[in-house]
Amino acid sequence: MLQDANTCRPLDKNPLPLFQKKLYDLLSDGCDLGNLSKKEIDYIYIEHPVIAIFHALPKVHKGVFPPPMRPIVVGIGSYAERISEWVDSLRQPLVPHIPGFLKDTRTVLQAFENFRWQSEFMWVVADVVSPYTSIPHNLAIIALRWFLLVYSDYMSELQDYVCTSVEFLLKHNFFMFKGQYYLQLSGVSIALHSKHFDGLVGKMLSLCRYKSFFQQHKIVWTLYL
Repeated sequence: MLQDANTCRPLDKNPLPLFQKKLYDLLSDGCDLGNLSKKEIDYIYIEHPVIAIFHALPKVHKGVFPPPMRPIVVGIGSYAERISEWVDSLRQPLVPHIPGFLKDTRTVLQAFENFRWQSEFMWVVADVVSPYTSIPHNLAIIALRWFLLVYSDYMSELQDYVCTSVEFLLKHNFFMFKGQYYLQLSGVSIALHSKHFDGLVGKMLSLCRYKSFFQQHKIVWTLYL
């Protein structure tokens, strides 16, 4: 991943001071537009953040040696963590309303409670390969705009600001590895605080890509988020 020029680019210096200023300007714009309160800005803006660190975990369950590695960025306490959290707070209430939403085993059982299996049926499973590095930023924003338009009742100004915030996060995601700073050029943050918006972007793109196909051929169509 770090050697892939399409995914990451090494940086000559620490971009944190510049990125923090851009984040503060973004938050100030949000306050001026009425999307953020002063209290929210004080919480979101971290004056002395830590630098996100890159490492990898072996995928021992793959059963091959040497095992492939799963890239991980420890981003807890980084400058962008709380703006990610804010974005996530807006999308969380919307997710259960998505048709086919699956949360856990209970929702799976409920989805198939009255289902009658027939011999001509088959199971079809689709997943995004390497979602954290393969998703183009422009497609991620398109998927997010569609998601907000279809599943939210947010005012258009707030929808635009959320998309602007996510675009900032996608294009200003950096980390350190062995003393070298890198900027991620494609995909979403490979962060340990993935309970925030990071992992959702790939799933929203999956929803956009697969929904029409599965709705044409489906008996029961579901999406795990």
